[in-house]
Amino acid sequence: MKSWNIWALAAFIGGISIVLPPDRVWAAELIALDSPEIYELTVRGFEITHDAKVEIDAVGRWPRGSQRGLGDVFKRLGWGDEDDTRLSVYAWILDSDSREPVWLMDAEDTERVGRSRTLRQATAEVELAAGRYELYFYSGHAWQAKLVEEKARDRDDDARWYKNDDWDFDEALDEIKEDLTKCHVRLSSDDLSRGDIHGFEPTGERPDALLRMAGVGNSELRSQGFRMKERGELMAYALVEHPVDDMDAADFAWIVNLDSGEWVWDSSSRRGRYAGGSKKNRKFESRVRLDEGRYVLHYGSDDSHSYAEFNSNPPYDPMNWGITLLPGSDFKASSFELFDAPGRADADIDFSQAQDSEFFEQAFRLKGDAELHVYALGEMDSDGWQFYDYGWIADATTGETVWEMDDRNCTPAGGAEKNRVFDGSVRLPAGDYIVFYVSDDSHSYGDWNSAAPFDPMAWGIRIAATGGKLQLLDDSEVHRANGVLASLVRMRDHDRENVRFELEQDTRVEIYALGEGTDGEMYDYGWIRNRDTGKTLWEMEYRATEHGGGARKNRAARDSIELPAGRYELVYVTDGSHSFEGWNDRRPDDPMSWGITVRRAK
Repeated sequence: MKSWNIWALAAFIGGISIVLPPDRVWAAELIALDSPEIYELTVRGFEITHDAKVEIDAVGRWPRGSQRGLGDVFKRLGWGDEDDTRLSVYAWILDSDSREPVWLMDAEDTERVGRSRTLRQATAEVELAAGRYELYFYSGHAWQAKLVEEKARDRDDDARWYKNDDWDFDEALDEIKEDLTKCHVRLSSDDLSRGDIHGFEPTGERPDALLRMAGVGNSELRSQGFRMKERGELMAYALVEHPVDDMDAADFAWIVNLDSGEWVWDSSSRRGRYAGGSKKNRKFESRVRLDEGRYVLHYGSDDSHSYAEFNSNPPYDPMNWGITLLPGSDFKASSFELFDAPGRADADIDFSQAQDSEFFEQAFRLKGDAELHVYALGEMDSDGWQFYDYGWIADATTGETVWEMDDRNCTPAGGAEKNRVFDGSVRLPAGDYIVFYVSDDSHSYGDWNSAAPFDPMAWGIRIAATGGKLQLLDDSEVHRANGVLASLVRMRDHDRENVRFELEQDTRVEIYALGEGTDGEMYDYGWIRNRDTGKTLWEMEYRATEHGGGARKNRAARDSIELPAGRYELVYVTDGSHSFEGWNDRRPDDPMSWGITVRRAK
């Protein structure tokens, strides 16, 4: 650092150390950031009133040399930048208005400091136009070293897993700490006097922002509703994490049309542009043209690498980690307004926080044609043709599925690729319905076998109806309303169940049965027997069935017969596999009806 005479004036503006001489005889040091902590992302804002040349002197760190052994530990823990040629301690200057860097401390433009194997120095002169700028100083690789140290304290000292014969962890950590005392970034200029520079607290906000979700941390889901009163264009500015080798993004944003349930824009499957720092930092600056209507903007993050704690080099604009909506080319301010996103606590039916091997069902009646808001999270297999944790709605009268989670209407839910979500509207006419949710024996709320979704507490299904049109029913009400005489459904492996019913007069009945059958033979099937005569009056036979959806062995029978007054027994049997307990092939379209149901014909 240059020495100053006794007439130099010292000022502290907005948290920035500013040293200015009484005139412009020599270059004045504007900002000095020295000796970063073991993990630190520091930013200082400064505004200059006229164009000026600014000189930069910076010393950073290159995570190589004697630290190679420590890097091996990071790899074992799954940490570290994919490109170890990047500096781990470095600085950059960002234009506050454009959010673009005007100077970067790049490894290729640095020189070794003395005989150090790790310290690198950069000197530069940049022309800055009048305006507002942000100086960032980042020390990153050392943060991972600190985590290694903390993990080591929790282990037996005799099992020093973080040491080997070639290097010593404590020595490597001490070397990092010593290097940090020599790291700095300093800006100076002989074009600026005391009144030409002002400090400010950077926030990353853009003055024309319509909606901003920024500074998003780990495992967060943020949502905000907005209304377009007429068709118009918005600009989406988003920063996300998308690991280089992964098909899906780890963090992403999306916009849902609240009326149709359609995803009208998202950043989940696209890679955007490089956002600086680690290669997995991606930036989207997208035009989004929306029709008149109601929308919800969502942003979800996984459990690492966010504004709270970047686990590798941050993007150039870290304060905007998240998404901002800005006016587009033909935008009218009067056409845009915010409203609260639909409340999760306002659901009429709430089967959330579903755990392993759970089953939920709830009958309900719609008193009139209704729009349901359905929010459902579940687990899909890697091929996308089957769900393991999923929800659906069936017509209580016919058993027909009127809506279900599938690969066409569900989208990534964050975390593991198999996490899927439906968040939208389902329109149904007046009538009686049953909503179901089922989960398998792994990967559910509280016991994830891979990364959890953005909104883990919502694992399951929630339904809310507009206008108070939804009335909850119990099973007996549904059976009475639908004329059910006897039912054996959701049959499991090695089951043999029976139920009795009586008819006071000759009655035409409808029979609906689902079971397993191949090559002309049924393995899960049912029949109706007269209890007085012992005679079987109806039986589910393969030749009288049709495909029941899913695997070809799923067979469905629908029949109508006349039964005389009398006493009857409904029977259903299963073999040792492929049932409601667990499908060994694709499930049928109506898994809840696996079994047999008899009802009065209408």
